[in-house]
Amino acid sequence: MTKEEVLEIIETEGLRKYNWFNSENLREDQVVIFKKDDKWCVCATTERASIMPGSDCYYDTESEALERFLFRLRAGNRVDSRDWKNFKG
Repeated sequence: MTKEEVLEIIETEGLRKYNWFNSENLREDQVVIFKKDDKWCVCATTERASIMPGSDCYYDTESEALERFLFRLRAGNRVDSRDWKNFKG
């Protein structure tokens, strides 16, 4: 998977709440991807806009990291789009 493919999917699916390679300051409840040294990191932020402890996963290739980033982003957006008023769980 390439950056271009992921960006196209993000636009097509209308995905939100992400931080793309430090394109902005961290915000609350984001999925984050960035490169640190020779690894790629995918993590999540808390409601206080700090990296959630234990959420960071490191990958050897950018493609692996992009796949995981997209997976987490889609999952987070599914949760955000639920109608919690009618939830009976």
